[in-house]
Amino acid sequence: MKLIISLSAVILIVFCLSGYISYRIYLNIFEKEISQQFSMTNEQALARLELRIKNIYRISNYIGSNSNVEEILKKSSIEYPGSNFEKYLDWRELDELLSQVKFDVPQLSALYLYDLKGNSFYTKESAFIDGLSHEDYLELTKSLKGTNGEIIWKKMDLTSSVENSRFRNVIVASRLMKTSKLETYGSMIMIFDEAVFSKLLNSVTEMESGRFYLLDQRNQLLYTNESNVEHVDPSFLLTLDKADIHMMEEIPYLFTKSKSDDTSFSLVSRISLQNIKEKSQIIFKISLYSGIFTIILAVILITITSLQFLRPLKSLVRGMQQLRKGNFDTSIEIQTNDEMSYIGQSFNSMADNINSLIKEVYERQLNEKKAELKALQAQLNPHFLYNTLDTIYWNVYLKDDMESAELVVSLSEMLRYVLEPVNELVTLEDEIHNMKNYINIQEHRFKEDLNTTIYIEDSVKSCLLIRLLLQPLVENIFVHAFRDKETNMLIDIHAYRQSNQLIIEITDNGCGMDSDMKERLIEGSMNSNKNNHRQRIGVENVISRMDMVYGEPYGLDISSECGIGTTMKLILPYQIPTNARKEVLNESV
Repeated sequence: MKLIISLSAVILIVFCLSGYISYRIYLNIFEKEISQQFSMTNEQALARLELRIKNIYRISNYIGSNSNVEEILKKSSIEYPGSNFEKYLDWRELDELLSQVKFDVPQLSALYLYDLKGNSFYTKESAFIDGLSHEDYLELTKSLKGTNGEIIWKKMDLTSSVENSRFRNVIVASRLMKTSKLETYGSMIMIFDEAVFSKLLNSVTEMESGRFYLLDQRNQLLYTNESNVEHVDPSFLLTLDKADIHMMEEIPYLFTKSKSDDTSFSLVSRISLQNIKEKSQIIFKISLYSGIFTIILAVILITITSLQFLRPLKSLVRGMQQLRKGNFDTSIEIQTNDEMSYIGQSFNSMADNINSLIKEVYERQLNEKKAELKALQAQLNPHFLYNTLDTIYWNVYLKDDMESAELVVSLSEMLRYVLEPVNELVTLEDEIHNMKNYINIQEHRFKEDLNTTIYIEDSVKSCLLIRLLLQPLVENIFVHAFRDKETNMLIDIHAYRQSNQLIIEITDNGCGMDSDMKERLIEGSMNSNKNNHRQRIGVENVISRMDMVYGEPYGLDISSECGIGTTMKLILPYQIPTNARKEVLNESV
């Protein structure tokens, strides 16, 4: 039951975590998509606005470059040569010439043409404003000083008799009128209703919290739908990137900025992300409620399923408890035909087999004790033989037969060396001494026909290795290499250090062996029974024990030529004792 509850809790945590991560990913993607769409809408609105501003520039250039307009304003700047009737005719000519302007820009509320003396020669006004006062004219003229005919944009409040506040917000575009030689002959003032921009920009921010800010080529705020214009900081708008998120009064706002390369106008739009997040919260709540409903339904289904699943499992647990008490006749009732029934059948089979297994274990323990007893009895024979050799030695020694006594000592020391534990490491010096005992016996047999050379470097005498590696190899020389040789038998033994390895080379001038025999010898050692408690003496035994203890890259390398001789090269790790002279091998080897 705890397992099912734990799994249910894990599933619940994973479900909630994945749901929250999915919601955050969705929200980030949604905000990114909103930012891209808002930036695109801002750029499209600026493109439409750019077309309208270019149209105003075109009209302004058309009026400023017209020769008739230039001639009439120049005449007005000096004392008018004609009569009032001629002046009326000039005015009508201008009116016919500029009548198309109103159709090109319907939002044009008024158009003023001033000569150099400040006389308003041509005036075309709208009913929405009362007109341009002299103070307003002077303010606009002041802003035109130092310009070369480019349009200067300005937002102004002009008097209006139709407005309740007696003022109307308008957009004013003014410029100096210059000749082809850049001589000023007058000025032009165009007054536009705010609709010239508002109709194009209102679509950018359809939400109540949406705001837009239009900056002219001088980076001055020209138009905005912000009610509190004094709170708008144009310098802050200039620092914005193409898309930025800023906190204002603890509310996150998304700002987008677009700038026209032709007119140098900039459009900054702003929307509140709080409204977007409020809408996303609705989606989150729907997901949360559906998740809670899913969890409740899952808990109900898991509870019903677990009860059905745990019934046979509880029966199995009760059977195990009886088995633990020692009641091995216990069996459980199988009621299903699924995996649990297989477990129940296995449990019943296990309970039936426990008694027989216990009997087998008891019998095995008795057999092992008998085997240990036989092993102890078997150890008495070598010790008896060693004691007998010791008695023979003293008898021969007392008879002054030193040669026979020396043979008995060599054989006795070899026997004692063999009887020591095989899992104990020995030094190379000890192994060489045991081998010399064997060679000493062979030298008494072959006399001058056997010549043995042994050279051991001092740096390797204390190296540790497993016992009985060298004597079996030397014995193999006498058994096989010298089987048909009775004179001039040579054995050379050389031990030295090479990097981190101990190298022992044993060379003879015996009959040698071909490559097939060498391969059979190595393969025979690899296929030998490593679990045999009675270790075989010979090359195969040496190779097998080295492989079990050391492994790669250590081992025995054999090079031989028929009729010339054989060199057996032992490659061992260079190990010297640290605190003790000997180390004990792992009993699992």
